[in-house]
Amino acid sequence: SGALIVVAPEAIHVILGAGWTGAVIPFQILAVSIFFRTSLKLGGIVAQAAGAVNAVAIAYIIYMIVLVGGAAISIRWGVAGVATTTAGALILASLECSYLAIRVSRSSFASFFTAHAHGVILTVIVVGVTWPLTILLRSAALHPALVCGGIAITSMTICACCVWIWSVRGRGEFAWLGD
Repeated sequence: SGALIVVAPEAIHVILGAGWTGAVIPFQILAVSIFFRTSLKLGGIVAQAAGAVNAVAIAYIIYMIVLVGGAAISIRWGVAGVATTTAGALILASLECSYLAIRVSRSSFASFFTAHAHGVILTVIVVGVTWPLTILLRSAALHPALVCGGIAITSMTICACCVWIWSVRGRGEFAWLGD
């Protein structure tokens, strides 16, 4: 999602066309929440599997109330405003479901954050490399599809290299990959 935030103008141009530049900011805002969307689903599944079905239902009801209420309030700021409150509602629900998953699995917040550390590190590396690269590619006046392709290849290469390094080092959750 980090690379999507960086290359959003080109991605929107390639996918929707040149007349959709107004969708760039909402796309970037929603791209920030991709991780939380995944975490929401995973946390909800874990909590439901452990029997906390009612708690997950309440979390989703709160999510819907915040989502609809936020959109009703933020509509005055246009699509970017609605995207912001949508991302906020998603983050809130993700945190609720993650908390439920931690509770039912008798885990800890420390283990939860540790499990996400590699992803955060990877995102920082990808954004740190692709942001200046995107600026460079834009300054070369390349077609948006070439910029997207270059950033996609760079991002995938960084991810593959990091996973390879972490698996060779055999630490934490990557220890089993070295076997």
